Amino acid sequence: MIQFKSLRMYTHVTDGIRFPNKPGDNFVITYFSENSSLLEDYPKLNFRIVDVKLNIIPITIIPRTRIQPPDIKAFKKYGIYSYSSTYKISAGKNVFYDITKYLNAIDSTFHPSHYRQRLSMFIKNIVSKSFTEFDGFQKVLIYSIDLSKPFNNFIDRKFFPMMEQLKDGSFEYDHLILCLLTKSGARYRLLVKDKNLKFQRIITMLKSIKSGMTTDEEIETEEDEVDTDQVVDQVMDKIQNKISTDTKPQVADAIKNYVAKDKYTKSKVLDKTVSQKGMEKIGVASILYKVTGDMRKSKKITNTITKKKSVMH
Repeated sequence: MIQFKSLRMYTHVTDGIRFPNKPGDNFVITYFSENSSLLEDYPKLNFRIVDVKLNIIPITIIPRTRIQPPDIKAFKKYGIYSYSSTYKISAGKNVFYDITKYLNAIDSTFHPSHYRQRLSMFIKNIVSKSFTEFDGFQKVLIYSIDLSKPFNNFIDRKFFPMMEQLKDGSFEYDHLILCLLTKSGARYRLLVKDKNLKFQRIITMLKSIKSGMTTDEEIETEEDEVDTDQVVDQVMDKIQNKISTDTKPQVADAIKNYVAKDKYTKSKVLDKTVSQKGMEKIGVASILYKVTGDMRKSKKITNTITKKKSVMH
C-alpha cells in the first residue's frame, strides 16, 4: 500500500492506495467498472475506511436508477455510508462516486455488444456528472476490470468512450487509475496524474488486458509483449527507408530482441522522447546485439560509428 502522492505513473504497481482525509485537499473517487460493481469489488480493493467512508450513488433517468435501502444496508456492512446524489457532502471528506449501478443498468436494459454511438453519450454524461457537485476536490477516476469475469475486446468495452476523450484532450479528470482485480487482490497502476498523460502508453496497457488472466506474471508478461511489439513498429517506421525490403523481417526481429532486454530504451520509445537519429541508433545497435550478444559492446560500437559520438538516446 502506498500514499497516492507517491504513486509513479505507468511502471509502479501496488495492491492499495491511501487517500488521506485532509481538509482542503480532498478527493472525489469515481468508480468505473468494466464488468462488476463497487459493492462486489470493495472487499478486494484494499481501501482504508478512515480514508473514504462516504459513497454517492447517482439518480439517473435513462435507464432509471437510484439508491435503494438494500444498497445502503449492503455498503454499511463494510463501514461505508451511502447516499443519493442529492445529498450534500460536507467539506473536508473524501467520497466515492459509484456509477457502477448505472453502467450495469445499461447492460440489463439495452444488452449492447459495444458502447459506441448512442451509449457512448450515456457513459460520457454519467462520468461528467460525477464531479459537478465537487468543486475544490481532486477528481480521480478508477477504472477497474475483474479478470475472473468475461469482458469485451478493447474497442467494445464500456471504457472506450473515455479513451476517445483521452485522445482528443477532453478528459476532465485530474487522475486516472487502472485497477485489475485478480484472485489475490487488486493491482493498481497510475495512468494519468494532474492531467498529464501519454496516450500511446495508456492504449498499449489497456489493449494488453485479456479475460482469463489469473496471475500477476501473466498480466505483466502480456503487457511487456504488447509494449515490445509497439516499440518495434515505431522504430521500423522511422528507419524503413534505410533498409532493404528483403532484410526488414530480420531487422524487426533484431529490434524485438534488443528492446526486450533494454527496458530503458523501450520506455523512451514508448514515451516518444527518441529522435530520428536515436531511432537509427536503436536499429544499428539491435543488429550488432544480434551478432555479438553483448548489449554494452553493441551500444559502444554504435556510438563510435555515428557522426556524433553522443550517448545513445
